[in-house]
Amino acid sequence: MAGMGYREGAVMLKRYDTFIFDWDGTLSKSVRVMTQKFDPYWKYKKARYTGKRGRKLSGDEIEATVIRRHGSSGFERGLLTRLADISLLFIKPKLYADVKPMLTLLRSRHKKVALLTNGASYRVLREIAHLGMGNYFDVIISAQDIKALKPNPAGLEATLTALKASRTRTIYFGDTVDDMMMARRAKVDSCAVSEGLDKRELLEAAHPNYIFTNISELKKALLGKKTIKKE
Repeated sequence: MAGMGYREGAVMLKRYDTFIFDWDGTLSKSVRVMTQKFDPYWKYKKARYTGKRGRKLSGDEIEATVIRRHGSSGFERGLLTRLADISLLFIKPKLYADVKPMLTLLRSRHKKVALLTNGASYRVLREIAHLGMGNYFDVIISAQDIKALKPNPAGLEATLTALKASRTRTIYFGDTVDDMMMARRAKVDSCAVSEGLDKRELLEAAHPNYIFTNISELKKALLGKKTIKKE
């Protein structure tokens, strides 16, 4: 792929002081379990966003994908997000492999670690408590609480302010195009994780700075293994 090259993953630990993560689909696999459980055709729907095989999507096409998924109005997006929150109350919270070791590594290097999610605070905090994750994050923010769902960058701006973080020394991790769009609008570097809701080809088309298949791959990169970085 043009514009791709190998770089040492450990460079991320030197380049960034603040690591901000999405929850559903990035660290927590519950939303994926829910989607597969209630929609057996999910894996095929996940593939449909990429358009013709091998063709990069334009910015307008990516924006259209977000609108198609969430609806064009704030009301539609909010309604779908609230319905997802309610549905997830019936799913046992689960983390992807190596989430805790990866976050432990960041904490051991004295990095600021935060969570920014579209999920409702009551649901996400309940899941975090159940999973024993409370001590891993310096700040937890729900975009619902500030009435600015992704890809609106207001949630990311609020997280940066709460952490007193440098924009140029911050990276945001997510599993959807919404996440990549939000980071770009906030002028923050982004890292896509393709094990979540959006297919890798679509995430690549959204031009993240880094992309990994899963959190385990990210952890290996932080430990010094090679990974792929977008130029």
